[in-house]
Amino acid sequence: MFSKLFLFTKAALRTGFALPRKAFLFAITAFSFVTAYCGKAAIFSLRALFFKAAESLRAAPAFAQTAAHKAFPVFMAAARFTKRLAFPSKKRLLRLSLICALLFAFGFFAVRADGVRDRVFPADVALVLGAKVYVDNVCSKRLQARLQRAVELYRQGMCKVIIVSGGVEKNGIDEAKAMRMYLLKQNIPDAAIVVDPSGANTRASAVFTAEYMRENKLTKALAVTQFFHITRSRLALQQEGVPTVGSAHARYFSKLDFRSTCREVAGLPAYFFRFR
Repeated sequence: MFSKLFLFTKAALRTGFALPRKAFLFAITAFSFVTAYCGKAAIFSLRALFFKAAESLRAAPAFAQTAAHKAFPVFMAAARFTKRLAFPSKKRLLRLSLICALLFAFGFFAVRADGVRDRVFPADVALVLGAKVYVDNVCSKRLQARLQRAVELYRQGMCKVIIVSGGVEKNGIDEAKAMRMYLLKQNIPDAAIVVDPSGANTRASAVFTAEYMRENKLTKALAVTQFFHITRSRLALQQEGVPTVGSAHARYFSKLDFRSTCREVAGLPAYFFRFR
């Protein structure tokens, strides 16, 4: 039961990153209900085991009566404890909800504070994470802001190479290719641009960057993306073995940032425990 619950949790966290817009919120809600049901089922199984063991000890042979007498209260106490978990009171549910809300709020403001505080220093590479690209290879405003920040860093001498990492969208548009074209129009030398067409997600981008840096004996990297994406990007690079990781957030904000920040808070545990 517990192994199935673990696998379900892992799959749910993975699915959350692939779902768009309102479907993600629906998935989180459904996940909460299913997890609660599975948790209650596991508690019922554990409680039944305790009761069965307690009754067995009570009916033990004469030579085991002493041990049974001592062990029975322990089993019954455990059974009562699991019963309280299976049927929590309204006050307990309210406290739990309040704690979860406070933890989420803390995570929300922590992600925002971490994202807007840049950690810029002379680095070997600047990794620009991909975003939406429209028809005719036109980068979205969010992606343009990321690329423009990378251009600023390059011109300031804060990086020697710019890695543009993105995936190929369903309509066949190559994000990394469009990002390279944008940088060339900004007079960035082609030799200073490294294209990663396999960066379908943050983990893939971090893996490519770490491998490139190891092959070229580089140690310092800057993650360039939106503020809400900074924490997860830096974490992924550190987990893949990049020794020194800094960050610079794109100076573009929209009304979708709130939803994106909530998504990051919900998804950070998956990256921390390497579910993704």
